[in-house]
Amino acid sequence: MAARSSIGVPRIRLEPAHVPYLIGGCACVVLLLAVWGSRPSSSQPPPSGANAKRKSVKEQVAFGGTAEVPGADPGPPTAEVVPSLPAFDDYESKEVRRIVSHLVNSQHTAGLKVPAAVRTPTVARTVLPEFVPQRLHLLKEIRAAKRPGMPLLVEGAPGIGKAHSLQTLVDEEAGVRPVVFLQLATGLHKRHGGSALDGDSDAEDEADDMTLTSVSSEHMWQKALATAFGYKNRRLGPVDDDEDEDMYQVLSDITKALRYLPPGSYGKPPLLVIDDVQLLFSNHILLHERYSSLDEAFAWFLECEREQLLEVIFCSSEKSALAGLRRLKGYDWTLSYKCLEGVNDSLVVDYLLTAVNPVLPDEQKFTPELADLFVQNFGGNMMELTCFVNQRASLEAFIDERENEHTIFLSNHIPHGADETTLRDVVLQMMMAGSINTEQLEHDQCQLIDRLVEANFLRWRETKNSPGNPASMEESWTSNGAGAEVVWFNNHIQTVLQRWFNEG
Repeated sequence: MAARSSIGVPRIRLEPAHVPYLIGGCACVVLLLAVWGSRPSSSQPPPSGANAKRKSVKEQVAFGGTAEVPGADPGPPTAEVVPSLPAFDDYESKEVRRIVSHLVNSQHTAGLKVPAAVRTPTVARTVLPEFVPQRLHLLKEIRAAKRPGMPLLVEGAPGIGKAHSLQTLVDEEAGVRPVVFLQLATGLHKRHGGSALDGDSDAEDEADDMTLTSVSSEHMWQKALATAFGYKNRRLGPVDDDEDEDMYQVLSDITKALRYLPPGSYGKPPLLVIDDVQLLFSNHILLHERYSSLDEAFAWFLECEREQLLEVIFCSSEKSALAGLRRLKGYDWTLSYKCLEGVNDSLVVDYLLTAVNPVLPDEQKFTPELADLFVQNFGGNMMELTCFVNQRASLEAFIDERENEHTIFLSNHIPHGADETTLRDVVLQMMMAGSINTEQLEHDQCQLIDRLVEANFLRWRETKNSPGNPASMEESWTSNGAGAEVVWFNNHIQTVLQRWFNEG
């Protein structure tokens, strides 16, 4: 029988040979407890004080709660996403980890933000107040046009406010999910927009074309895209004879990074916005001779949309990119299209009388009659309004001056490679129908239409009755843009061209 203690509990007898094993076992248990107790609950140090309170609020929102931060501006985004990094696989590369960190923490914006007020390219004497109804209207149009799994192309006439609305969209979405905003005009060292108001830019274009043949410029596109996603590999570019090898690696790394950010983390996939996408096309064909890896990148955009790894929005200015994009494999039936239109005339008149008048000198203020006259000629175009408020002529004199400028520009730059008969045929069709479906035009007429759109004599408009079946690539090339038609840029331009036609 085992020996017992004075209180009746069996007494444990230890053999001297077992003592070292017992001591070692106890030490292991103590060590495991110490390690487990010091393990952090997340990849970041625990917050304290005010930071702890702020973090707890963010966590409630991120996981579907309704907590609100006192004093915060609610705005369109109703929740702020917690910038927490996912758990990486042990073998994951540093580049992929860096891209994920960039997307989660910075919501990178490549390029300069558009200021709240509309300014001229040069120093202006008068700064126009923001046209809020226009911005809200355009934002609503863009959001409504985006469909899951389908890239979206956004276009609209210069001066309508696309750039400002696009920047607002980026800022608002960055509060609820990762956003990449690639402004190609900045990345490719090109100019944004462009219109008849800029005067003759042929010399600038010729000089620019000379620089585009350099080896470094071939990789501007892929470097701009990679940098926007936070890619830091300095070897990106012409490392060896295979130009596309590095781009494949970049897209592979970005794809791996995106898979660490499933849509459920933010409610919807990260957003990629590419502005000035028309800079990658010439005559509706990708500029392969200028920039490398274009086909690979656009195929990758489409695949990311299909897998819901990204939502992709393209925006074009100056020239329509619709026909060029729909020539690309897979885009002929998956590309969504939205051509933005301004608000109704009554809202523009109200803006002129209530918002613009307070910043104008007394001799230049709009009366209801003058506001109606401006809208009848220029609609809500902010470029024309900026030109008017920064000169001292009356509105009637300004309208006459703009008509003379457009007539001179027309005689000097149009038809630019086409005979006058072709131009007259186009103007006559516009006078009779008010719009032209480019599927009805010959190739030389389509080229002239492009020139007229670029010079702000015509503008693209989404067709009211788009074909039920999307156009094929061949039809897109012939039609110069299925799903869109051209209309007068504004009533003032209509008057100029009709007078030119009648006096010719």
